[in-house]
Amino acid sequence: MDASMRADLGLQTEIEVAALARNAWRDPGQFRRMLERVGASGHPFLANRAFRRELERSCALCTATRTCRRWLASADRDGYRTFCPNAAELSAMATERQETQTTIPG
Repeated sequence: MDASMRADLGLQTEIEVAALARNAWRDPGQFRRMLERVGASGHPFLANRAFRRELERSCALCTATRTCRRWLASADRDGYRTFCPNAAELSAMATERQETQTTIPG
């Protein structure tokens, strides 16, 4: 793959191309399930196309696909922070959603 094709796909190196090819079989719903599981689904930041695309790109290039699938199938709540390249962003969105959904007694 030449440099212009990589740029069109938002890929910077041949390593990223190989990772994308390796993960091409991945369940397309895995990213959505991760958002739901951590409580970040529906966050307003996800409406920002560039932001969402960067999260999806990180997910597509991730090398922890098996770990992620096992975590999604488990009852563990916080384990994703040890393997997910989007953990910081997902955690921040989930925390913000929890804070905005919590009503403070008046």
